[in-house]
Amino acid sequence: MAHVFEDLKFLNSSIENKNTNGTLEIIAKLFQYIKENKIPIEEVRNICIYIHQFCINLLFSPGAEDFVSETSLPALKTLLEGSSVEMLEKNMLGFVSHMLERTA
Repeated sequence: MAHVFEDLKFLNSSIENKNTNGTLEIIAKLFQYIKENKIPIEEVRNICIYIHQFCINLLFSPGAEDFVSETSLPALKTLLEGSSVEMLEKNMLGFVSHMLERTA
């Protein structure tokens, strides 16, 4: 799991810097590792919670107030409802892309 935590550190930094392409590449690499190593889905959900939190932190950056007031965010529950790693990956990529686009 050390590999996952290292990727999460890079991911957090990339999200903080609003680097959309870098962020999406790290998520794709992270999920590739998850699939190759058959990480249990409950652990993948926990990883998704971290990613969600990194994005929520963007809401407290300058200029994000308009985004908060005009948009309802997808509930974390909805993001985590996927019954497969592929669905969780799709949900997280969509959420992260949306957050970075709207808070840029």
